[in-house]
Amino acid sequence: MIIYKKFILIGIYILFFLSLFVFSKFKDQSASQQSGVQQPLWENYKVETMYLGGKSYRLILADTPEHRQQGLMFVRKPTKGFDGMVFRFPDTQSRTFWNKNTYVDLKLYWMIHGDVIGTSELPSIEKSNHIVTVDSPSAVDTVVEIIQ
Repeated sequence: MIIYKKFILIGIYILFFLSLFVFSKFKDQSASQQSGVQQPLWENYKVETMYLGGKSYRLILADTPEHRQQGLMFVRKPTKGFDGMVFRFPDTQSRTFWNKNTYVDLKLYWMIHGDVIGTSELPSIEKSNHIVTVDSPSAVDTVVEIIQ
């Protein structure tokens, strides 16, 4: 009977410490999502400076298929160390962007060979309450998203 009570007591201690561990991980993840960017998400991205409309912007470079797919999803203001994202594509074609899981308003610059050929506004999913898509005015090789 004493051995049985010891096993129960050890089990309770293990569950207690496991719950503390899980709670601390959840708390860290929740805090990073509420404070803006999850910094580990951006560790493997290059940052560059780009001038648009007479202003200088620090932009995260989305230069791989995985980075382009992630985009600025789940980012919230304030952002630290960058103003948006630049998407450089290996080819020139019409592009479509959407606001799925995007919690900041964006201004999109559609570019080809370094020249801006148009702009679009893309509202946050919270503002629009539905998924909004915007299309490039013609074929482009670069798209810049500036956080508004």
